Amino acid sequence: MLNETALIYKMAYDQRFTKDSVGTAVSLLLMQHAIDVDKVKVVDYLTGDDTYKQDWMTNRRERWGIIAFNPRTPLGVVLALQHFGGNKIRKTLAWVRRLGAAKA
Repeated sequence: MLNETALIYKMAYDQRFTKDSVGTAVSLLLMQHAIDVDKVKVVDYLTGDDTYKQDWMTNRRERWGIIAFNPRTPLGVVLALQHFGGNKIRKTLAWVRRLGAAKA
């Protein structure tokens, strides 16, 4: 809990139990505890637009971030290459996989 805010990182459950509403029961117990016991005023599901979050929340907040690197320092260059290069590598690998799947 941070300043009367409950931060919920991720909810997960086994799809085999969807019809039993296990995720709903866990969410209910979690909310009851956070509000009644911990006395939070805000519950924040953090990032993501998962459907279950819409079922429990009244408001949606959009967050933006900025990432910056100083290319005049060795560390800045390495971090920039890691960040931007990593994205390019992932996209290239995904393209190669799709290409291979199309040929199969």
